[in-house]
Amino acid sequence: MSIDSDGAAVESARLELRVDHFFGDGWSASASVPTGQISVTPEGGGLPVRTSGFGDASLEVRYDLAELWGRTGGVGLTLSGGLALPTGDIAKTTPVDAAPVVVSLGTGVFNAFAGGVLTYVVAHDWILVAPISARFALGTSSSGMFVGPRLSLGLGMVYVASPTVQLGLSANSAWSAQTENEIEGVLINSGGTTIGAQASVNFALTERVRLRVSADVPFFADMNGEQLTTTVGVSAGLSVRFGGDADDDEPEATSGPSTIGTNDISVGGQRFDLADALVPGKYTIVDFWADWCAPCKVISARLKAITDDDERFVLRKAEVPDFESPVALQHLPGGDRLPVVRVYGPTGEKLADIVGGEPNEVLAAVIAVLPD
Repeated sequence: MSIDSDGAAVESARLELRVDHFFGDGWSASASVPTGQISVTPEGGGLPVRTSGFGDASLEVRYDLAELWGRTGGVGLTLSGGLALPTGDIAKTTPVDAAPVVVSLGTGVFNAFAGGVLTYVVAHDWILVAPISARFALGTSSSGMFVGPRLSLGLGMVYVASPTVQLGLSANSAWSAQTENEIEGVLINSGGTTIGAQASVNFALTERVRLRVSADVPFFADMNGEQLTTTVGVSAGLSVRFGGDADDDEPEATSGPSTIGTNDISVGGQRFDLADALVPGKYTIVDFWADWCAPCKVISARLKAITDDDERFVLRKAEVPDFESPVALQHLPGGDRLPVVRVYGPTGEKLADIVGGEPNEVLAAVIAVLPD
């Protein structure tokens, strides 16, 4: 990224590396570290202020509250908290017109942060996302800098374009308090409020590796003193996930599917007759699920949203406690994995028989055989 603001030039490059682990039962954790370089050349030239290396590494734990009360209509709420480690370069300052310029990849001190993300499956492939987070420094860096707290809010939409591509657009705001220096006191040129927009693309390179590229454009800034503000920012992130089969970019229904607006044709593994499940004149989706199947719960919430929005579609749910249960022996003979989703047409013909796969892949296969 290269910026020229009122004669002062800023050049930066940033890449975040992240590892996610899903433990099941609503719990997940991640570790991430940013790396890159930032350079500021003062107005009128002069020696640039430059720093490069790794930023503050972060350790985060998340819990999906749907594990406690269940999910209806594709609503999810995930709470998170963690600790940022002082692995980044300590802030560096240099005088520019008698005012210090602070350039840093990190704060050089431990930080605590907490937040939450509310998600709602609006329709088919559209997901409403509303994040909030707060960050607090837990001390003063060795250079005598104390970074004030920061609060961030956002509201956006995610469109699942395909099983491997997700597009996002959001509006975000951030407020930060002023930074303090042990010698100079409060730094006049620090802190303030920004509001901007972000567009992002999330690629699934493999089943567990994702690449995210985003662009940020601020359209309002109320900063204290004289500060450089970006005209556009571009960043990239690479994440690898382990454990479970949860999808960190999908809202999860982690306590079992809801019966509201659906018809549970099999509970506890009991047998059922397919003829009784099908609805003549409508497209019937038969969802074989289990409480121990993490992707099943994601798929269940999405299928419910699809059928709730269109009276042409009907959802039937069959619980599979294990593959020796009566329902599995009857409808999934020899089966050894979930999810399994079958789609039948208005006259009872089978249109799709989807076995296994990531939530986005299963949902894309279902949508492909349904009419627009």
